[in-house]
Amino acid sequence: MHIDPIRTPGDEHPAMLTTAIETGSNPRRPAPWRLGAAAMACIPLLLAAQAHARSSFVDLQLFGANEGPVLGASTLKRYDDHVDFSIHTTGLEPGHAYTVWLVIFNNPDACSDECSQDDFPPDVPGAQTGDDEPDPAVAASSLWAAGTLVGADGTTSFFGRVEAGNPPGMVVFGPGLEDPMGAEIHMIVRSHGRALIGEVAEQISTSQGLCTVTKPDPGSNLCLDVQAAKHIP
Repeated sequence: MHIDPIRTPGDEHPAMLTTAIETGSNPRRPAPWRLGAAAMACIPLLLAAQAHARSSFVDLQLFGANEGPVLGASTLKRYDDHVDFSIHTTGLEPGHAYTVWLVIFNNPDACSDECSQDDFPPDVPGAQTGDDEPDPAVAASSLWAAGTLVGADGTTSFFGRVEAGNPPGMVVFGPGLEDPMGAEIHMIVRSHGRALIGEVAEQISTSQGLCTVTKPDPGSNLCLDVQAAKHIP
């Protein structure tokens, strides 16, 4: 009767056997304890980051409306050096381009009343034109945060991160995000009209890409702010 010899890890590859003896591991399988130790080392860092995070959840409504139908939901999660956001919304035009803009009031305590366009720098279109100029300490800013085309059901989601001092795209005015934990942040969903062949990238990454704010010109669309959510620190 023939009995096959017992084979041990590394018989086929002596070098692997040497490595297995030195490390105490099976050369055919990864050392799970190594991965576990690396993951465990990250846990204190993750817990520390979460300890400093603060979240808010706000309904999306029609732009400019303090009351009315709820069209979607928004989440803002604040950290010491950035914010993460998400938007899930409905009621949009299928096949149209949309962007998300964050209007940021870095020091909301300096706003004249409720933070609004009245607190924009005076040289910004839409800013107040009255006798009382806004306090520059507000450090108001507006910047691009996300963009997409909407599908056939008129719903979509946006996700993004904005870092302090490092905007992810176009800045319309102001210094960008300076105080992630203390800033008042308004999320604005902006319509750029129907998707234009060959021009979608510009439509979903700029505030006025191939559109106007009054009557559309030939070959362009009408740009409108359509939904908004206000996140107060």
